[in-house]
Amino acid sequence: MVLPVWPQINNLAELGSWSFTGSDGKGRAGTDMDNGATRARRRFTARIARTSFKVLLSDFESLLFDYFYTNVLRDGTLWFVMPILGADGVVYTSHMVRFPIDYTPNVSGAGYKLNSLDITLEVRNIVTLSSAAYYLFSTFPPSSVLKLSNALDTFINDQYPEDQG
Repeated sequence: MVLPVWPQINNLAELGSWSFTGSDGKGRAGTDMDNGATRARRRFTARIARTSFKVLLSDFESLLFDYFYTNVLRDGTLWFVMPILGADGVVYTSHMVRFPIDYTPNVSGAGYKLNSLDITLEVRNIVTLSSAAYYLFSTFPPSSVLKLSNALDTFINDQYPEDQG
């Protein structure tokens, strides 16, 4: 099944509006027998996290969002792919997301032909740090990693200049 993709409208979080709530997927059962050390396991492998932010949309982008939410996502019930700020709050990466069940789009006027949209999303399997990146940053100091990345960038640009976009 092909997932819908966020339309080409603004998804850049307004300054100071971004928040992220992680989830560990533990979801433990409530009986005494299930709460022992041998039974304290993750009941679900998917890690659902929540993120919320505000975006500014033009009138036309607001119409696109309304159509996307209502018709493409069937009132926000389907998963879709959207570039969002990662857990680091710096880099936008594509994730599989959906609107929570209790979500209602809240669009309000924000000034000259702009609308402010409050977005809350559930994020499936958000990647915070890969095992290779963890090894790299836990083994070498940041200055060494920066020197390595600068040398690699120079090497690639010298060896393969035609591949640059």
